[in-house]
Amino acid sequence: MTVGEILQRAGFGDDPDLRPASLTAAAGVRAFNVRGRIEDAAMVMGLRSLDAAAKSIRFAWDASAQD
Repeated sequence: MTVGEILQRAGFGDDPDLRPASLTAAAGVRAFNVRGRIEDAAMVMGLRSLDAAAKSIRFAWDASAQD
């Protein structure tokens, strides 16, 4: 099975910017978008740190943490 076919079957095939390396972040974004909770994104991505989850999905939840 090719990576493209796997992405299509997983429901990510319509996103031209999605690459295999960004699958975890895409799942985190989807989880975050459901309820707007960074905790959901962290859980889906298997991260314990909410800061790491926010950084992975490029969500600036703490204005002081922006670079």
